[in-house]
Amino acid sequence: MGYYYGYYMDPTYLLVLIGAVLCIFAQMRVFSAYKKYARIRSRSGLTGAEAAQRILQLSGIHDVRIEHVRGELTDHYDPAHKVLRFRIRIRFAGGCRCGGARVRPRGTAS
Repeated sequence: MGYYYGYYMDPTYLLVLIGAVLCIFAQMRVFSAYKKYARIRSRSGLTGAEAAQRILQLSGIHDVRIEHVRGELTDHYDPAHKVLRFRIRIRFAGGCRCGGARVRPRGTAS
């Protein structure tokens, strides 16, 4: 350990760098899987909003609204306002990526 260009080289910098590289790698894998399954249609042909509405009704949950939101990978449930938010494409498209969003309402809305 010594001085490099006037800065002290701390070994924890290496740990931070490794962590940052792992985070970037994980994000790339998530985004590539998302793009891969975005092109595949769901077998049921339901849109994300229709599938979520069906699950909510079958679970007896009637006070959760479904809205649209802009952005990539931004689907989420807001428990404070009881709102399930889908990206516009997922809400109105029947792609396979809707499958992951379909599962979430049952565990989080009740």
